[in-house]
Amino acid sequence: MQAHERLPELGRRERPPVPDGPYIVLGLGEAGRAAAGALARTRGSEQVLAFDHRPDVVPKRVRRALRKLGVRTHLGSPEALLDLPPAAATMIRSPGVPIDAPLVREAIGRGIEVIDEAELGWRLAGAPIVAVTGTNGKTTTATLATAVLSSSGIDARLAGNADIAPALSAVLGEPDLIVCEVSSFQLEACPALLPEAAIFTNLSHDHLPRHGTMRRYGEVKRSLFLKDGEAVPLAVVDTTEEFGQDLARHVERGGGRSVRVGTGPDCAYRIRRARWDLRSAELVLDTPDGRLEIETRLPGQFNARNVAAVVALADSLGVRRRDVVDTIATHPGAPGRFEHIDCGQPADVILDTATTPAAVEQFLTSVQAGMDTGGRVRVVLGVLGGADPEQRREMGGIARRNCDELLLTAGSFRRNPPLQALEGLVAGAMAVPGAEVSIIPDREEAIAAAFRGMAEGDVIAVLGRGIVVESIHHRKLDDRGVLSRLARSPVGLDEAAIRELDMEVEQGGVGR
Repeated sequence: MQAHERLPELGRRERPPVPDGPYIVLGLGEAGRAAAGALARTRGSEQVLAFDHRPDVVPKRVRRALRKLGVRTHLGSPEALLDLPPAAATMIRSPGVPIDAPLVREAIGRGIEVIDEAELGWRLAGAPIVAVTGTNGKTTTATLATAVLSSSGIDARLAGNADIAPALSAVLGEPDLIVCEVSSFQLEACPALLPEAAIFTNLSHDHLPRHGTMRRYGEVKRSLFLKDGEAVPLAVVDTTEEFGQDLARHVERGGGRSVRVGTGPDCAYRIRRARWDLRSAELVLDTPDGRLEIETRLPGQFNARNVAAVVALADSLGVRRRDVVDTIATHPGAPGRFEHIDCGQPADVILDTATTPAAVEQFLTSVQAGMDTGGRVRVVLGVLGGADPEQRREMGGIARRNCDELLLTAGSFRRNPPLQALEGLVAGAMAVPGAEVSIIPDREEAIAAAFRGMAEGDVIAVLGRGIVVESIHHRKLDDRGVLSRLARSPVGLDEAAIRELDMEVEQGGVGR
């Protein structure tokens, strides 16, 4: 039985066909590789040219896989790319490529249709799609929603986030339903994408270098819910902020159904109470079916909002309440999001992917509220270089004000890492009063320093990378592995432990 037969709210909508080829796939990260593979399978490999201007970031295994599919590749300079035969009719853009990039502008000027990989995946997908968007909380909400829907017997697949799930165009088989995380970067080039259901989590000051203004950023997010006056049939909208309230009203004016969640009196799913420690939370929600008490392993007010959205979606789709409650109570959350590393150490060691000012503040205030009295919060913060300089400064200040000891470091494990992002964090931290600050560019050394002198009741939090794995001189390093090794032997950085870590990472990661 298909999802639309079990879930009458979610009948699959008709979708436009995939544009005609030949195709240029722009960018060979996870999304670009997925798009190239999908087009090769469905439209013929001879129709596909895959391009990336950074040959050094396209691994040999990826090049071999594309050759095996019969896909042509062009790595390096984009000069004359659009003139290569056969002449391209459609460009599939990876989300990391801005919509105003010179090559994209040139393609549009030549009449080449440009769409994002997410738009391609949506047009190819045979299953209904629940799309999740917002500045923060997308991954947690999408992951939890997938687990809850799967608990009721639905074949629900998670897609759209490269660090935990495949890109949308890479989903194979015939699932009942796809839950897809969708970012504003993707939505820039999704002219027709209108899912069967969508969740909006929040909108905060993020990605402004990409979108220019909050108004433009909001318009891009809104486009997932409204296309040419038509609204998504079912929208679960967090209306805690004004943007969400306005979005819910516009969905209803467009003929869709909006289910409001949050803390306001107009919310159908209203958070009455949220209490938590570092490992669990108890929530009380007002719902259309009465008051609901629910336990979760996801601490913090921001996670209470994520949970409320998932409950509202599940109720709207007819999932049994018992399945919802049981799954939320036991689900560990998304990898790299408030993830505890437990190896017998006296302190709580937590890994989180927070890379925006709002995410850093939400995480640290939740940690402080959930701690026992007397403990110290030690934060290791280092972000990859893509963050906006102003946001890096803001993150540094927020971190210093919300911890007891702040260790600022690089976002990379390289021995000579780029320091531009670190400089912004330092400038922001030094501009405000607060915690003791140390600057340790080497990320492994910074994490090791946080363990020295730790005591029971302390929290060591490592922010900025999550579970991103980096290959350094034949070693595969990530925060989770380094934390796990140090938690077992806080003073040890010996070669035997390093070899053990490398084996664990090769086998799929450690710690959760």
